[in-house]
Amino acid sequence: MTAEKLSLNTVLLAAGLSRRMGGINKLLIDIDGRALVRKVAKLYLSLSTSVTIILGHEADRVAEELSGLDVTILTNPDYAKGRQSTASYAIKHLKITGDAVVMALADQHRLTTDDLRDFFTAYSEGQREKILIPQFQGRRGNPILFPSTIARALQSDKQAPSCRQYIDKNPDNVHWFKTTSEHFIEDLDTPEDAERYGIPLDIKTAFKTAYTPE
Repeated sequence: MTAEKLSLNTVLLAAGLSRRMGGINKLLIDIDGRALVRKVAKLYLSLSTSVTIILGHEADRVAEELSGLDVTILTNPDYAKGRQSTASYAIKHLKITGDAVVMALADQHRLTTDDLRDFFTAYSEGQREKILIPQFQGRRGNPILFPSTIARALQSDKQAPSCRQYIDKNPDNVHWFKTTSEHFIEDLDTPEDAERYGIPLDIKTAFKTAYTPE
């Protein structure tokens, strides 16, 4: 089975406070003429059956940059508690219909379609009963792929641990995708990150009115 034949429910975590970006909401940074969050959402739409985006900080502004995309938008009321709170909210509220749930980050600007196709194909041709996590030179990356059986178990159990806690407590249920692409460990957290990748810290407040048809 190839990546294109998998039925994937992608969850894009886009609720963070961007504290380390010096007061700038990193999801609104202009990359290639569009907001970062829109760029990443379109990437996952290209290979997913469904994409659900979990918002929090400046939810209305971020939602505007997703205008016209075929995505489901939810807002985590407890987003200020951090990423694990948002991931847990996502699992509890997601409609799980496919082969797997992909837990993805909205600030991984360097991931490509080829990266994700390789990752998803490794799952489809490998240990499909296990969680798949990318690893580059010993460093853990993102996104993380949960078989639907595990995602549903986490969803139905009110006492279930967070996604990260479940992974840490169940190492035998994890398979590592050894990748040669460093894109899986790269994201935008600080102004120094943006400088490293040559990204100006510009935010356009009217992205949605400037879009050309896609």
